[in-house]
Amino acid sequence: MGSLSHREFYFVRHGQTDHNSGKLRGEHLDISLNKAGYRQAVAIEPLITRLPLRFVYSSPLKRAKETTDILLRNLTLKWFEIAEFSECSVTTWNQMREGESSELIIQFFQKVKTGFKRVLEEKGPALIVAHGGIYFAICKILGISTDGIIDNCVPVWFHFDEKRELWQVRNCI
Repeated sequence: MGSLSHREFYFVRHGQTDHNSGKLRGEHLDISLNKAGYRQAVAIEPLITRLPLRFVYSSPLKRAKETTDILLRNLTLKWFEIAEFSECSVTTWNQMREGESSELIIQFFQKVKTGFKRVLEEKGPALIVAHGGIYFAICKILGISTDGIIDNCVPVWFHFDEKRELWQVRNCI
């Protein structure tokens, strides 16, 4: 990542939607949470409230914004939408999961890296509320081996291990 800082941050994939309950990719469709997704966000809200957060960044898509709104209902934090955290296309997702290299993936990673740089430039831990494709891209950008799968509303913590000189990610629950 070169000149980017090693600031810790947290990530939550938005709550469930009717699309991902059926294992479909939602990509740019601007759809709302379903009842299960709403319950998922409500269930982790107390945990999010206890995290040492200073800022929150979300995708501009409805499902991420609705999740963020639920998670922040008892917090007074600055919340920024980052256009670069919109979900990737189904084609890009499939190529990433297959380990392919394409112009689509390069462009998507560059877009995510641009938004991600804003997060790491801030002082203090931040929370990103976005999508599975964003999680996959961030892991790859940071050199973290992953299959790219992150469940809906499972908070994870990214931190840099100074001794081992590498990024790590761990579930918070």
